[in-house]
Amino acid sequence: MIREIHNRQNIDESCGNGHCSLKEARGGLRDIEAIALMLKAYLETDVGLSEVFFDQVLPKVPHVKKELLTLGLSVRFLRNVRNLYRLMVSAEDRIDPAYLSALSVVFQQCELAHLDSGDAIMAYIRKTLARSARACDCVIDYLISVKNNVD
Repeated sequence: MIREIHNRQNIDESCGNGHCSLKEARGGLRDIEAIALMLKAYLETDVGLSEVFFDQVLPKVPHVKKELLTLGLSVRFLRNVRNLYRLMVSAEDRIDPAYLSALSVVFQQCELAHLDSGDAIMAYIRKTLARSARACDCVIDYLISVKNNVD
């Protein structure tokens, strides 16, 4: 799983050329789910993979608190973008930035009011993916260090 995450397309490759893959991008939904599955195995927990997963396991791995908070925020935002895009534009995981402005109407009504254009939404998606990718790397490093200390 770690190798798969590290081999995933970087953000520029997966969010360029007129589309962005929220699922396959480095730091995207697939990476976040893989980290959650690794944490489930490490913690031997039956906590379900929901949007609050990282909040629920946070007390058990305080060494990566900041990263888990980041991943929790990232998964919620990326899923919201994907769901809104599917409802308002097209049922695809690959989004076309040209149509993101349709989502700004919804973001204007919540705490993301600063996302007032398609360009602002795309910039925030890229920023979220980058933060998420860094958080994934930190959690992986933590899990590897814990494993190495046990061996």
